[in-house]
Amino acid sequence: MNGGGTGSLQGYRISEDGLRPIADSARSLDITPASGPSTFLMTPGQVGFTPDGEHLVVTTKTNGNHIDVFQPRPDGRLSRTPVVNAATTPVIFGTRWLGY
Repeated sequence: MNGGGTGSLQGYRISEDGLRPIADSARSLDITPASGPSTFLMTPGQVGFTPDGEHLVVTTKTNGNHIDVFQPRPDGRLSRTPVVNAATTPVIFGTRWLGY
């Protein structure tokens, strides 16, 4: 996850030589870039796979205050666009998996 600029995700594979970027796997989080003291609140909060590995979840804090859900594909790339869910509380930083 990249918190700079508009925010983005980039997929990698683990190989014998280390991490290798997965071609065509970068996905924008469409965050409005910010600067100054409020920059931290305008970046992604947390990224993680659901316990079953079926979805990748990203929180966007104040900048959109969304919980974005991407679906991983078998080739390691994510769905082109996420399902965007409005958070019910302000400035969501992270997630906790209930029921797992």
